Amino acid sequence: MVSDRLKSTSGKLTVCVLRLDGNGVVKEFKKQITVPANTSTVVWKEAVDGLLNGEKKEDVVVHVLYEDKTGKKYTNNYFLAKQKDMHYAAARINKDFVRTEGGYEVTLSCDMFARGVFLSLQGDIDNFISDNYMDILPGETVTVKVTTELPSLQFAERLQVVSFSDAVEQ
Repeated sequence: MVSDRLKSTSGKLTVCVLRLDGNGVVKEFKKQITVPANTSTVVWKEAVDGLLNGEKKEDVVVHVLYEDKTGKKYTNNYFLAKQKDMHYAAARINKDFVRTEGGYEVTLSCDMFARGVFLSLQGDIDNFISDNYMDILPGETVTVKVTTELPSLQFAERLQVVSFSDAVEQ
């Protein structure tokens, strides 16, 4: 764990090994930890074979969540094989949107792991998308803000959502 805080803090560390196809959790660890101030330190260690529980490296993602004592969450995804070797399933990403001041909030979800999800508006260069190239965990939602003047019907028609699996041959 790396901390640039000037004071030590504590919180809950969750390490979850998930199948990319959305068919469950391979292994999960939870631990209360103390993170020393302004340093990097090992707070948890496990052999790769112990994480896999018989699964292939190319079929899983290791999702790490640290929630500090104030409730702020920090996440990261780790892969045990090279990206070119990963077995990403073709992700069908669900998208819903609601009109907001200046644009839309788009909520994305997927029933499997979706890597590098990218949003764009076909034919509209006058827009801003708050986040791109994010990962979506099975059963989780991600909300992205899109600033555009497009009316709802045109927005729905032009909104493109793709993931890494759309860009590579399966």
